[in-house]
Amino acid sequence: MKHIDIKKFAEKKTCIVLTIILFIILSILYIAGYIDINKRFPKPKEELYETGQYIEYKDGIKIKGLGVEYCSSEQFKEKYLPDDNSKFDHIVVKIMVFNETDTVIDMAYLNQYFNLVIYPAGYENQGECILDNNYIKPKEEREIYIGYNVSEAILASEKREKVLKHDIMFCLKAYPVRQAIVFKGIEGYEEDK
Repeated sequence: MKHIDIKKFAEKKTCIVLTIILFIILSILYIAGYIDINKRFPKPKEELYETGQYIEYKDGIKIKGLGVEYCSSEQFKEKYLPDDNSKFDHIVVKIMVFNETDTVIDMAYLNQYFNLVIYPAGYENQGECILDNNYIKPKEEREIYIGYNVSEAILASEKREKVLKHDIMFCLKAYPVRQAIVFKGIEGYEEDK
C-alpha cells in the first residue's frame, strides 16, 4: 500500500492555489487596464475625404488631394530631385494648399504631422516635402509634393503591386478625429515598373 505524505501534498496544493490566485489577480488587472485605456482613449472618429475635396485643416489652411504616384529611384530623380542619391523608390503625394491666413505657412513644418497609411497592408510612413521652397504666402494657393521612401524593409517588392492597389490614406490628423484624404490606389503602377 502506498502512503501519501500529507506534508508534500499540502505544499503542492498551496503552490497550485497560489498560482491560480496570482493568475486571477493578473487577469483582473489586465482587464481593468484595458477598459480604462479604452474609456480614456476611445477609437478616433474618422473624417475621410476624396481627391479634389478641400479640407479645413486648421484655421485658414485648406488642403486638397490632387493625386498620388509611384516613382522608381530613377524616375524620382528625373522628375523631382536631380541631386537625389537615394536608392529608394518613392510614393509621391500631390496636394493643393490654400492659405487664407495673413501669415506665411511653412509646409515643411506642417508636414511633420502628416503620414501615409495603406490599409490593410500595414504600410505607414512619414514623408518629406520634396521642393526647396515650401512657404505659402498669405492668400496663396500652391501645389506641394510630399515624398515617402519605399524600401524593401518597409514594403517588400513581392507585395508592392498588390499593396499599391489598396486605398491609400494621406492622414492629416490622427486623434481625436482622424482626418484623411483617401486615394483609390495608384493608377498605372504596373506600367511604371
